[in-house]
Amino acid sequence: MLEALAAERPLLLILKDLHWADYPTVDLLSAFCRRRSATKRMLMVTYRIEEISSSRRPMWQMAHDLAVRKYAMRLTPALCRVGHC
Repeated sequence: MLEALAAERPLLLILKDLHWADYPTVDLLSAFCRRRSATKRMLMVTYRIEEISSSRRPMWQMAHDLAVRKYAMRLTPALCRVGHC
């Protein structure tokens, strides 16, 4: 379904709170990221780094593996202090 949508126009899929993701969900997302395709698609996920900091967490394993293989990059938002943004 996502490939069909991305074939028509660029697709941005945003998922949040992936620190709660289970193994089947992480496997699906990993396959989506690794799939070679001519379509223009991007997956953006949010997670709490302190919640996945254990290598036993599936999201940590996927994030690390995708970053090492250059399928993903981690963006850390800059925090603004009041009056300094």
